[in-house]
Amino acid sequence: MIFDWTVSVTNVITVIGVMFGGLIALLSMKSDLRIISIRVERAETDLKNISEKINSVSEILIQMAHFEERINRLDGRMSKVENSLSNPR
Repeated sequence: MIFDWTVSVTNVITVIGVMFGGLIALLSMKSDLRIISIRVERAETDLKNISEKINSVSEILIQMAHFEERINRLDGRMSKVENSLSNPR
């Protein structure tokens, strides 16, 4: 089997073109990965902020529930006082 070692200008241009295209593809992927990592970091920060806000809202809701319970107990006491005043023994 005889191998032809002759190289034409077209072969050299093709090889350089393929190498240049591969380099451009690698640089493009690196840039895309950098953009994606920035977006992920921003999403993590937003998620942390949302989590903190949800925690503060849940604390407020708990406090409101406590106040509602106090109001209900006061209402019950007032009802007992009103009943005792309207129905003296």
